Amino acid sequence: MRILDRYVLRSFFEPFVICFLGFIAIWLVFDLSDNGPDFIEAKASLKQVAGFYATQLPQTIMISLPVGLLLALLFS
Repeated sequence: MRILDRYVLRSFFEPFVICFLGFIAIWLVFDLSDNGPDFIEAKASLKQVAGFYATQLPQTIMISLPVGLLLALLFS
């Protein structure tokens, strides 16, 4: 791989990872604030809450990939 290719990929992937993980973090905070009272009311353990979000993660990844890609392309 040539030096220019590595530079272009690095200058794209850094903003992509930041935007992608940031969008997932925003979704997690928003969803936790929405479902938090239900978790507390049901006295769900941390393991159950983590399991719930583990099952929701593939859908969130599929939704946030295009958004992260768009933001990273606009940034780079």
